[in-house]
Amino acid sequence: MRELEQVRDTILHIFDKESWIRFVHEGLLPSYTSQEKKANIDMAELSRHCAICRNINACCFPKRNKPKYPLHPNCHCFLVDIAKPKIIAECSIEKFNGYIFAPKYEDNGKIQLYTKWGYDKIDAYYLVKELTRQAEEKYASGDFILGLLNEYGQRISIITELERKDGKGIVRFLTGWLVYPDGNIKNTTPYGGDVK
Repeated sequence: MRELEQVRDTILHIFDKESWIRFVHEGLLPSYTSQEKKANIDMAELSRHCAICRNINACCFPKRNKPKYPLHPNCHCFLVDIAKPKIIAECSIEKFNGYIFAPKYEDNGKIQLYTKWGYDKIDAYYLVKELTRQAEEKYASGDFILGLLNEYGQRISIITELERKDGKGIVRFLTGWLVYPDGNIKNTTPYGGDVK
């Protein structure tokens, strides 16, 4: 009998790892764009609903890797069990063309890292595709690090791996993302630091 209980607990644990939740704040619309997030911050000052709750509304997380709940004292949010959402990661090409490889930002050291790994502005589309592919896989499997939760919403870090273009190994580093509703995440930084 004890063996059956252990098997049952193991099976439940496996399914629990795959279960997802959605933060819900009734009466508020989800914010699908950065402009809507900003509007939620502005509206929070005029309403009794805080910006954190407004901007995490409809955001989805695996149960085993979700923000602390409740979000704050007297939080009106609640959690709803859901099937795993379709995960979509977005990274603007401007994160590379207008930032990483832009000469005006070369003092931040990120261009030197990417060029040291063999990448240049010509690789921007490949880098966008690779970062979003890995982010979708890792977010879907719950393999991410919860970061800052503030009025803009929940940030996460994802360990990203790139093969050096000279073929001499793989580099691992953090990329930063902001969680949006319904399984969407958007890149905030293509390099968020070394993996410790």
